[in-house]
Amino acid sequence: MPQFDRLVIDRCVTQLAAAPRQTRLAINLFGISIADLEFMAWLGDRLNAAPHFAQRLSFELAEHEVMNQLADVAGFIAKMTPLQVQVGLDHVGRGLSSLAYLNRFKVHYLKIDGAFSQHIDHNPDQQFYMDAMIKIAHGLDFLVIAKSVETAAEQATLAAIRIDGIQAYAVEEIMRWDVA
Repeated sequence: MPQFDRLVIDRCVTQLAAAPRQTRLAINLFGISIADLEFMAWLGDRLNAAPHFAQRLSFELAEHEVMNQLADVAGFIAKMTPLQVQVGLDHVGRGLSSLAYLNRFKVHYLKIDGAFSQHIDHNPDQQFYMDAMIKIAHGLDFLVIAKSVETAAEQATLAAIRIDGIQAYAVEEIMRWDVA
């Protein structure tokens, strides 16, 4: 997995060089990669060699993958912070894990799993859950992004409970890059 993450990062940094300066890129990493000392040394070297690109990157870690490696996550965040690389947690809530771990480190944002956004306009239980997640995250100074928001009604419901952003094919233009 670390080798795969290296390939993705190299490709993304190359593509980012040709993208408009305001383009930010979020790259999902495998949890095992941030525990790999060789990968972490390579990543530090790669980002230090291109600090102007590092500032335009975010790395996302799947919550369910990193729950058992909180020390690795804290170390990863500590290494990315001086490089101005943002770190976010993806698929938050998928495993209905305790949120107590969040106060151990400072991520920039949480992406709430799409299962909690879909049809939220018709589901009071999901509204309650998202409202609670947003209040907790905002209390810790994290931004909250809802995934899989596909309708105007879902977007309006989330806006009413103070979501910071949304991610979905219905609201974003897909940036296509040649991967040949």
